[in-house]
Amino acid sequence: MRYPLRSLYVVNLSTNERIDLPSVESQVGMVKVERTLDGYELRTTSPNEKVYKGISIRTPVFWIDERTNDYVVLWGLRDLCVVYSKKRDTVWTQLPKTAGCVDVVYKESKFIVIVYFLSVSGCFLIFDLSGE
Repeated sequence: MRYPLRSLYVVNLSTNERIDLPSVESQVGMVKVERTLDGYELRTTSPNEKVYKGISIRTPVFWIDERTNDYVVLWGLRDLCVVYSKKRDTVWTQLPKTAGCVDVVYKESKFIVIVYFLSVSGCFLIFDLSGE
């Protein structure tokens, strides 16, 4: 078996600190990542379940506040959703009906994420990830 993303982490290049991230399979939402003998599969849990072979990561974004060391990591899974994890999170949370992340803003101790939604109108969606 292959485990290419068994221990998922990033390194803060300013401090050389290793930041451990939740397992790729630990997701809350309609899209699930499952390990297989050949790698990974993406499964949608909607009534018309679909299975996609492999993980196609789109537009990964990592942002860290140098003063507080708060951080957020985001990436798109195919064109299905964007997942994110913040400091102290133990799972990846999904932003439904989003395809990729454009930018992250940290303002007044709040993460605000700008994502794009692949639609004919080319809409931008803004999410406040502060939990307030």
